[in-house]
Amino acid sequence: MHTGNPLNKAFESPSWDDLAPGSAGSMTAERSNVMTVSGAVNASFILITLCAGSGFAAWYLASQGTVSPALLAIGGCIGGLVLRLIIMFVNRTAPFLGPVYAILQGCFAGGLTVLIGSALEAKKVGLGASTVGAAVGLTTGVFFIMLIGYKMGLLRIGSVLGRAMLIGLAAVMATSIGAMVGSFVGFPGLGNAIWGNGVIGIGFSLLCVALASFFLIADFQFIEEAGNSGQFPKHMEWYAGVALLGTLVWLYVEILRLLAKLNSRD
Repeated sequence: MHTGNPLNKAFESPSWDDLAPGSAGSMTAERSNVMTVSGAVNASFILITLCAGSGFAAWYLASQGTVSPALLAIGGCIGGLVLRLIIMFVNRTAPFLGPVYAILQGCFAGGLTVLIGSALEAKKVGLGASTVGAAVGLTTGVFFIMLIGYKMGLLRIGSVLGRAMLIGLAAVMATSIGAMVGSFVGFPGLGNAIWGNGVIGIGFSLLCVALASFFLIADFQFIEEAGNSGQFPKHMEWYAGVALLGTLVWLYVEILRLLAKLNSRD
């Protein structure tokens, strides 16, 4: 059985043979071994708390010069990507690797925040604590706006919107990769356009923020539909939490980049 969310059709419902031994003979045991909405919310809260804590620690240590912000950002990005791929393909590892992933994501976000600030300082434009606070506040605000809209039934991801989101995500990834490759081989035009503070750069950031915001709806929808279906194993609560956390970090980074671009405009 699939959930109705087109973004999550890769997840098949497990058979009861995949659950704990002896669970098939007891409805109570069965229910204790399946994903629930409350379990996914609890897992998400734990992961977000770990990420926020490690992010603040990484930002503080990097801003004090104790640890290289580039090391934190690059190490957190690569380590988080590796763990995310492992969790994606072997989702039973989510309860064990999820907390480590959350800590690495915090290191990535904290280190990147200091790096962006340093880049702006070189241009005589500061990325003050107020801007970082604004990025955190806007990320939190978007999260709750999307959550309230979803709970009120105003926001849902249907098949058409889901496909459009996937196409948009693929386009953003292809553009970003193309810009990085172009910068390495001596053609920085695309990178300067999308990472600069011009109209194209700000428009690109707005697109990324919008995409990340709608992917929050997809995460909410998956948690509710999978949790209420009673057809997903318990470890999928942590998988859902990892997915939600990844979207939140993406949203924060894109909002921070947008604010940095706006602050650097003449």
